[in-house]
Amino acid sequence: MLYFVFSLVIIAADRLVKWWVTSNVDIGTKWTFIPGIAQITRVHNTGMAFSLLDSPSMRWVLVGLTVVATAALIAVILRYRHGSLGRVGAAMALGGAVGNLIDRVLSGYVVDMFELTFVNFAVFNIADIFVVAGVILFAAHYIIASRRTARTERRSVLQFEADERLRAERQSAETGESAPTAPASSDTKVLPRVAKPTEAVKQKPAPKPTPVAEPEPEIEIPASLRLSDAELSETSILEEYDIQRRMRDYVPPKKQP
Repeated sequence: MLYFVFSLVIIAADRLVKWWVTSNVDIGTKWTFIPGIAQITRVHNTGMAFSLLDSPSMRWVLVGLTVVATAALIAVILRYRHGSLGRVGAAMALGGAVGNLIDRVLSGYVVDMFELTFVNFAVFNIADIFVVAGVILFAAHYIIASRRTARTERRSVLQFEADERLRAERQSAETGESAPTAPASSDTKVLPRVAKPTEAVKQKPAPKPTPVAEPEPEIEIPASLRLSDAELSETSILEEYDIQRRMRDYVPPKKQP
């Protein structure tokens, strides 16, 4: 991959500069590199980058830490999916870490050569520059890419909720039923549903009419059972009751066809 080729170029440049310094500059000798800004000073560093933890007893501890960091950077280059700029930063840090690792394994120290003249700062080398620049680039890109990914996922969720509500409204319009309300996110404003003019208003059924009872047919009493006013006045109460009972129980004979 191109990222590993880039790391190899950094390693080669670091080894070349270190070889030139050890061949032409004695320890403690200072050469002017950029007037007023930097000079070349050969230093043997037994610690970390920028002379941190400078102690011979830390040699193999630093070798172990560098091996772990190198494996992690290789994994990042292979698996990082947020963009190529983050991989470039990891490749830069990988090249610098391997460049210093070679010095520690072969010599027990790292050759540093660049010293700033306008500020009191530790002496460093090419590998240190790429380690620091690569870590800063990768961290900045990871933060920006993570925020961009979070915004994209949030936008996708909102779009999905809007599509679901639209689908539910279309389905309810076809079936004539009210659409279920989809759960909305905290940032989504839910407007009250307004009834459509095409929706039919359900009417209550008209009450059934109360049946009217038909009058009972009048029974025609034969003349033989009828009493005149004179007869009624002469009869007693018992006789009148008996007459009324007979009139009530009288059933007229059926007519022959």
